[in-house]
Amino acid sequence: MLLIAKGEGTCFKEGDFSTLESRAVFVKIPWRADKLEESASPVPTSKLLSPNPSAAYDVKGDKPCLLVCDWFGNEYFRMEEEVSVDELTKFLLKVNEEIKDNIEKLQKNYDKAKASRDGGDRKNAIKGILKNFKMDVVGFDPQLKTIEMYNKIIEEGRTEAKEKHSRNDLDGLKAMQKEFKDTELEPEIAEMLKNPVGADSSPTTQDKK
Repeated sequence: MLLIAKGEGTCFKEGDFSTLESRAVFVKIPWRADKLEESASPVPTSKLLSPNPSAAYDVKGDKPCLLVCDWFGNEYFRMEEEVSVDELTKFLLKVNEEIKDNIEKLQKNYDKAKASRDGGDRKNAIKGILKNFKMDVVGFDPQLKTIEMYNKIIEEGRTEAKEKHSRNDLDGLKAMQKEFKDTELEPEIAEMLKNPVGADSSPTTQDKK
């Protein structure tokens, strides 16, 4: 349970919330106005462990916000109104079902992506990987395996792109740019296309005349 609030703000009604201590850990995080730097990588990262969790969880700060998360900090429910012990208990009971559903979806997407990669279909492997990343959850084994596979594909693609760039294979780079859409390699390839090998931007003797 994460309570993100300014000062002494709270989301709890009157009641004995200590009865929930066996089900949840309660953590209060002060709200901060500073923003986080955007990353070019689509790989999800822990919001709980970020430099500013209030920004990572997109909490506006105009009122206290209570987040019901799993042990990795993945968010499942949020409340900006005061809640009772009974109401919070119901949310906590639902989290286990949500976790199970997430793991099943992650595993299904991972299996499809791996099958595509094993079959030499890198484009569809990346599509499957990005489906998992868009779920924006961390920590679960299928997601960790997805990230591992993604990093290998990116490194292989980066090596291939550099080789194509060295040969001035612009058509090959353009094809790769489409294949690696929505990854950090897409803008890297765009830069390679802007700077083909052998291109000389300095004015020629004829131009100077």
